[in-house]
Amino acid sequence: MKKSLLENDINKMKSLIGYNIGETISEQEEKYGNCSGSNSIEPPIIGEIKLGKNKEGKPTNIRFSFRAYFGAAKSSEKVYLEALSSVKQKMTEILAAENLEGLYNLDLVSIADVVGSASNHLSGPLQPTWKNDGYKYKPEELSKPPFDTLPKPGDSNWDKNMGYAENRWKGLVNVIKTKGKGLGFSVKDGIEPRKITSKITDTGGCTDEKRNSSKYPKAGQYVQIKGFMKLVPRPLTVGEKEKLFNCAKGLRVIVGFFAPKEGGRVISRIEVPANSGPHACDYATFDIKCNGIPVGVANMNNGTQYFAKNPKATIGTDKSDNPNLVERISPSERGGSAINVLGVSDDLLKQMIEKSPNGLLNLTIQGKKGTLVRELYHGDAPMVCAYTVDDKGKLINKIYGPKEPFGASKGDVGGGVRRLVKFNPCTKKSV
Repeated sequence: MKKSLLENDINKMKSLIGYNIGETISEQEEKYGNCSGSNSIEPPIIGEIKLGKNKEGKPTNIRFSFRAYFGAAKSSEKVYLEALSSVKQKMTEILAAENLEGLYNLDLVSIADVVGSASNHLSGPLQPTWKNDGYKYKPEELSKPPFDTLPKPGDSNWDKNMGYAENRWKGLVNVIKTKGKGLGFSVKDGIEPRKITSKITDTGGCTDEKRNSSKYPKAGQYVQIKGFMKLVPRPLTVGEKEKLFNCAKGLRVIVGFFAPKEGGRVISRIEVPANSGPHACDYATFDIKCNGIPVGVANMNNGTQYFAKNPKATIGTDKSDNPNLVERISPSERGGSAINVLGVSDDLLKQMIEKSPNGLLNLTIQGKKGTLVRELYHGDAPMVCAYTVDDKGKLINKIYGPKEPFGASKGDVGGGVRRLVKFNPCTKKSV
């Protein structure tokens, strides 16, 4: 029995003679740290990119996630720039789909989760903390070959390698601060991740480029980040303001009630359909503004007080008290069409553009003080259309509508401001 055990030990020692002196010997895995692979570093992987909105539907932020891989031959800065460029491209596509491209800068305000990883190699194999399949090693597993003799916490190379993993996210913040402006990124001062996971991933004791990818398929040199970018309205440049002015020059806005019993009408060569429902009251006199600048009054009264010529029911029906009124179609009977076409002068348009933080024109409606009111101003009547004309009044471009911005729903406009439409005047539509 003793002789048999002795022979087994001798044979086992003979099988190990082929190992180089100083190599870690493992019974479970032959030649751990044998780094003869040839792998390329993967490009960044972009995860979720999602636009966030507030209760009013206004875009406020973009949630994002990505994983970027590092190699020995590529600087960390280039890795981050490559990843950020890919993230920005995806964000641009999402904003373009919402007709918001180029209107916002992106401010990194929150990092929810960071995973920083290093391969278990630095001047030789190191003891890992996480398995290649993404599970954490248990202490008892690391106390066995091939890991028990590898450098571990307290060793200078091991500590330095873990430092690389821990500081991956700081590299991202530094790149955004120094290089992000060209991509439209900025970063909030003092930003700190809510959760950081630092790991040394088992890559067979090799760098990612040299690891045996058949046994260790996942790279170990990477950073994975989840966070939020705040959408910050970007101030318009002088050139952008000039472009916006040229697009919106000659702007006209139709705000009116088109009685279903009368059918639609053609205004400035635009076929405007009838409203979806009837309307007959004297509580529908509104201030129309664009980016907070008064455009004019839309009077859609068509009830008994209007026909009795009550002054509070006829406000805004004449240029004397509504100077931007270029066309008015008054109701001929109770419940009839009441249509207002408001024109925007060049000076007025320039004021609107100065109040536009993002290149959009925001039309709002608000019950006009001093006019007849029930409990609230009537609000389910408007049909709206925005378009441009030349100096002779000929149609150039239809920008918005004609549509009912509030749909067929019933509801009144209170004393506060309510949005009608927000549009980009440089958007071309067939006319």
